[in-house]
Amino acid sequence: MNNEFFIKELAKEFKTSEQNTKKLLNKVVKTIKKEKQVTKNLLARIMIHNLRKIRKEEEQANKERLLSKFKHTCLQRHYYKFFELYKQGWGAKKIENYFKNNLRCSISKSYLDKILKYLKEQE
Repeated sequence: MNNEFFIKELAKEFKTSEQNTKKLLNKVVKTIKKEKQVTKNLLARIMIHNLRKIRKEEEQANKERLLSKFKHTCLQRHYYKFFELYKQGWGAKKIENYFKNNLRCSISKSYLDKILKYLKEQE
């Protein structure tokens, strides 16, 4: 078996792209070379720190991609709340009502359907 197989498997486990997995592994190797003694705690700390960083970068890229495609002021203002509701599995009608009643901002159901469809295609 070659290295690419293990990188693909690791990318599936971490739920990141292969490129980000390679970046993570390079950072781990670099830190290990710098340290004198490698412990489980050190490896765990390196992995957690860098995974969080990579996921944050991916989330920011996804946000920018979504907001560049769907330019709605309410969506731009309340992006994180929208994404939280999407992650919880709310539908377009429920999100529309939440935005209208709680955030005092209206997005039509059909527009939300387009956004949700786009997000599902991206996964």
